[in-house]
Amino acid sequence: MLTTMTTGEAVAGALVRHGVGTVFGIAGAHMYDFTDAVARTDELDFYVTRLEQGAGYMAFGYTTSTGRTGVFTVVPGPGVLNASVVLCTAFGANAPVLCVTGNVMSDFIGRGRGQLHELPDQLATMRGFARWAERINHPSKAPGLVAEAFRLLPNPIRTRYARRPGSSRGPGTRSSSSATIIRLAC
Repeated sequence: MLTTMTTGEAVAGALVRHGVGTVFGIAGAHMYDFTDAVARTDELDFYVTRLEQGAGYMAFGYTTSTGRTGVFTVVPGPGVLNASVVLCTAFGANAPVLCVTGNVMSDFIGRGRGQLHELPDQLATMRGFARWAERINHPSKAPGLVAEAFRLLPNPIRTRYARRPGSSRGPGTRSSSSATIIRLAC
């Protein structure tokens, strides 16, 4: 019997292989294959949030307190737009935060048919506030694209210094910044 793997299963497996053990997010309809895969593994803990910004800021807090990559998931369209605030924060803080999001069914991408949570050219929108964004069109592509996302993430910063009042740049201020998003096509 031939076993098939969903894109969500492939992404979850790739995250585990990159040392991820914690994911924050909302288990929306566009992400069911991913959240099902997370639920079936003992290697990933999933913390459910009520809002996309909450998931993202939990991932941001996780990375700043542990030095490990913070991973969160949101639904497409409005979920991505709500997460943009966090991604801009991570970008500005040079924090290794990774957002995994779903999409409308692949047959409907770019057709403007008004699918639930459809965002015209979601990939271009995400590229406007992230260092890198890509769509995974087949489960076999997930490991390579997840690896590329991790390659592009900044190194975790374990020591932080407070800025001096009145200074434009205090000790520990970083000049480069980045945030990464992976986008799943169902």
